[in-house]
Amino acid sequence: MVPNYRKVKILQVVLNGGTLSEAGASIEVSQSRARDILYRICREFDLPRDLKYMRSNPDEYLNKIEETKEEPKMMLRALLIDKLVRVLKLKNKDELTPQYLSNLTASQLMSNGITPVAVVEIQEWLSKSELTLKRRAPENDEDIKKVKQAIAILYAFQFDTKILNEQLSHLLESS
Repeated sequence: MVPNYRKVKILQVVLNGGTLSEAGASIEVSQSRARDILYRICREFDLPRDLKYMRSNPDEYLNKIEETKEEPKMMLRALLIDKLVRVLKLKNKDELTPQYLSNLTASQLMSNGITPVAVVEIQEWLSKSELTLKRRAPENDEDIKKVKQAIAILYAFQFDTKILNEQLSHLLESS
């Protein structure tokens, strides 16, 4: 299943004048798969799937994207949404809001089985609403291990990690 934010990306490429082939390439799928995905999101938005109509009325589609930006079902993977609802013991998906998640820490999520990659996905979604997970120092050995791994990845991509290592050392000393 294609995460909904990828469907939105295909729609945005087409609205910006791109071809279905270019739209597919933007998320590494074939032209025919891009067409299927585009039709599916148009159906979800209850809007016409005609390319000429889309390009002549892009505001309708862009407004729909903007309306649904905060909805987790549009920006997070369906499996992640289901897992969050289950581990956070929510009644339904509608309770999963940016405001709710912004009251949790990365440590709380990971201790409930949410992967670091999923935490990044959640953080990116929250940033679209100008929110963030609650900031807190690493709370256990597993958190510290994940932070060290993140620093190592940044270092591998030639980022200066000296300050990050110093911050981590300071946090570990003060806790």
